Amino acid sequence: MEERGIYNYTVSQRDVDFTGKCSPASLMNHILQAAGDDADLNGFGIKDLNMGNCSWVLSRMCTEFNRRPSQGERISVRTWVSEVGRLMTTRNMVVFDGNREQVACAVTQWAVIDIDSRRALDIRANVDYRGKILDEPSPAGPPERIHKLDSEECAVKTVVYSDVDFNRHMNAMKYVEWILDHAPVVRVTESLRRIDINFLKEALLGSRLSLICMEADGVVRYEIREQTAGDPLCRCGLTFS
Repeated sequence: MEERGIYNYTVSQRDVDFTGKCSPASLMNHILQAAGDDADLNGFGIKDLNMGNCSWVLSRMCTEFNRRPSQGERISVRTWVSEVGRLMTTRNMVVFDGNREQVACAVTQWAVIDIDSRRALDIRANVDYRGKILDEPSPAGPPERIHKLDSEECAVKTVVYSDVDFNRHMNAMKYVEWILDHAPVVRVTESLRRIDINFLKEALLGSRLSLICMEADGVVRYEIREQTAGDPLCRCGLTFS
């Protein structure tokens, strides 16, 4: 770490796709890694919250891409918390390359849940943010609230072992990877400019999921549902140039 709030990473071989560029999901993963590293440094990371039987969960995220860095490039992620409410907090990220040029940015909104009940908790009562909030605007517009889609099922999957993270639910980037696998490849690799994603409900090990897709107003939107009950779990919008 060079200075407070800035975290350095290297784009590795496992991060890149067949174009030799960092995949959108891998770049978003580095962004979320910086969020976790900064929370740990400031005393309210996952391990700190787990001591009180609670945990962070990602509620909404938007990511804007200027370009995707190549394998071996060093990137820096600057992150800061700009807002804290009762049930949601906003954390921002800007990604720079070695020339200090911005390659991406993100705005994320997080909730705190009780590990046993999975219910949302009052963040202000469970996280000590004193002196940790920076009065600086977000680098992009807030994550879009995506509404229910009325379209046909285009794919199905079952949540398996490799999909599940420490919070005992399907990892956020697994949703993104599955959605991008069903998006037009050329558009994803050449013209993807923004991803908005809303997480609505947990997908657990063994859950059977349906993927719904619809394109309108220049945005391709997706909804992931629990196949049997039809409950929406996640909604996503892909914006292309």
